[in-house]
Amino acid sequence: GGHNNWQDDMHNYNLAHNLIYAYDYDGISDIPGIVPGYFGIVFLQTAGNDNDNIDNDNDGLIDESQINGIDDDGDWDIIIDDIGSDGIANTNDTGEGDGIPTLGEPNFEYKDCDEADQLGVTSFQNPIFSTANKISNDERVWSQMVKPGLINSTTNPGDYILVGGSGYFSLPTQNEARISLAFICADNLSELLLKADKAQHYYNSTIGSQTSNMPMIITSPQPGDRFETQFPVQWNSSSLLPNSELELAYSIGNSHYWHKTLDAIPNSGSQMLGIDILPNSAFYKLRMRALSNSGYGQNVTSGFFTIDNSCSTNVAPEILFELDDGLVISEVFELDWMVADVDSDQVDVSLIIESPLDSDTIFNLVDHYSLNTLLYPNNQYQIKVRAFDGIASTEVSHTVYFSNNYRQVNDSLITHSSGIATGKVWANVHDFSNVTDHEYEVSIKDSTEKTYSVKDLNTGEYKIINQALQPYPFFGSQFDGVELSFAEDSFAINPALTAWSASSQTGLQFTVVREYNYTEDPYDYEIIFYNDFVDTTITNVRVPFRVKDIINNQYMEIATTIFNTNWGPGDAFFILRGGLAPNNIVWQIHSFYPDTNNTNPPGEGDVFYLKTFKPFTSDDKYILDMAPLSGIDKGHPDGPNSFNLFQNYPNPFNSTTNIQFNIAKPSKVKITIFDINGRKVKVLTNNKYSAGAHKISWTGKNLNGKNVASGVYFYRMEIYSNKKYTKIKKLILLK
Repeated sequence: GGHNNWQDDMHNYNLAHNLIYAYDYDGISDIPGIVPGYFGIVFLQTAGNDNDNIDNDNDGLIDESQINGIDDDGDWDIIIDDIGSDGIANTNDTGEGDGIPTLGEPNFEYKDCDEADQLGVTSFQNPIFSTANKISNDERVWSQMVKPGLINSTTNPGDYILVGGSGYFSLPTQNEARISLAFICADNLSELLLKADKAQHYYNSTIGSQTSNMPMIITSPQPGDRFETQFPVQWNSSSLLPNSELELAYSIGNSHYWHKTLDAIPNSGSQMLGIDILPNSAFYKLRMRALSNSGYGQNVTSGFFTIDNSCSTNVAPEILFELDDGLVISEVFELDWMVADVDSDQVDVSLIIESPLDSDTIFNLVDHYSLNTLLYPNNQYQIKVRAFDGIASTEVSHTVYFSNNYRQVNDSLITHSSGIATGKVWANVHDFSNVTDHEYEVSIKDSTEKTYSVKDLNTGEYKIINQALQPYPFFGSQFDGVELSFAEDSFAINPALTAWSASSQTGLQFTVVREYNYTEDPYDYEIIFYNDFVDTTITNVRVPFRVKDIINNQYMEIATTIFNTNWGPGDAFFILRGGLAPNNIVWQIHSFYPDTNNTNPPGEGDVFYLKTFKPFTSDDKYILDMAPLSGIDKGHPDGPNSFNLFQNYPNPFNSTTNIQFNIAKPSKVKITIFDINGRKVKVLTNNKYSAGAHKISWTGKNLNGKNVASGVYFYRMEIYSNKKYTKIKKLILLK
């Protein structure tokens, strides 16, 4: 029913179908136009118990087993299953054609799920979990929720987690047990149960029993065939059991979606089909399935055949463009597709590459294109193939992400100058030749759509104005060779930091609750305990603690349930902002003792921290300092008459390298070594020099006098003469 419509969420189980499920009680959603349905988990195969003298799965067999060397259910068929231990016919391997079941053959032992005395679902619970009482508490889940016969028959609505379990079973060393589930969605309960039955039937006849070795040979239609009235389906009937029934289905989506046309077809070897109601397509495939009492098989025609019942009506061209949505690609990526036209018209094909930051169209293509993603900024892209036959056009689109390894700006160069957001701003250097030595202010605007602006603090120029935040790993428009991305946190409790201080001695635990209609309160708190009463709640109850808003440095009003002098399990209180009213409640905190020997109540020196993740707001500003990574060999037309920074020698170097520079007039010169991530390694000089040529050395040591690792480093020269001028070069240390 939606994020805020959980109060009437219901849950139930059906042991006869090995099914647990959830649904919305009133069938009303808080999302316009959406009607909530049913969601179920059906246990298609569970482990078996072959030594309890009980028919656990009600199939008429007691204690059948997949590891006892016996065909318990007697469904191994000598005609089609005697194919040897590799499960493949005509390989003359061990057991093939010997007239007895062999491990690895269909319908026998571990290749027959019906030979396990399956336990099915024997327990069902819907426990409440919390920050302090997590679902990862394996002992609690095992001991309190999955014991056989432990069934929760309550029907209280709420936001619960469904926990189902089978009974206990043994698993000898070097053996295995298969557990198979299906997730089912339906509009109502009757449809859910029907789908559970269908899933079980399909699983038992295919995946579960692994008996898809029946030969299924289609001889017509063939690739390239074209039909305008009716078409014949022909198959080798002698390869199937006489009692096999066949099912036909077609696909025009390269086998992604199948449409059943006929079933219960006798094994006659041929069937003539009309095409009056079939859609026109040049991308037809046919699938034939055969089912018998002891086997299953299927075959799909290779290539494509055409069905055209359009007469003189033009049919738009078709495109098969296989690309996984959400795929991350980099460097040069090969795109392939197929285009066909039922009318055999001439077709023009184009490729469109499109994102909010860049777009491109390539014309006159055939069936492939080598896409160089390095020519485009990292971002989410729509890749479209468009086909036009002179009258009608068709377009197929997929969404991918371009991700090339541009250098990431080190966190130390991005400072959160104002605001309290807990998210992160990422910066990539896309083009070093355009990088400046400037500082930039990144500001957030929190309106209908959150946007950001970038201001060059050195020039006062805005590089970006109110561009939509690009969520990481997507990046926004480039400015001065740099692009930005934003990893925003949604408002929520930070579970890693919401805890007692390290020095606290109490064993009491808290569950922190924020009801869906509570006000979002993006602040952090500390709850400080004392041995005596130190505060009075807004409901006139004395308490031995105070609640402080750490960010705003203010103490908060609270309301609490009645409790005794010692704060103990079951007590609760509310943090309020603005007085005693339901809409002023920001947090609700409950106390309890977990399963522990520490039952010490909180006292003097115990501090509990409540901390949150906070989204970006208009108060948040960041400073990006690009000076350590500014462009290489970039001159300054308004600088001193002549200054040069030369390439170090030797380069690469082992123990010592020399750096030479020239200046035209007396100036203060600072030369600094940085690593590849922009971190300062060592200041080589920061002194005033006379005009002329000068040389300094670096011995590969850092600020602390320790040898640095091999790798790429930068050296930056800054000259102070009325203004500041900078040049940067790269050096390599090899040991």
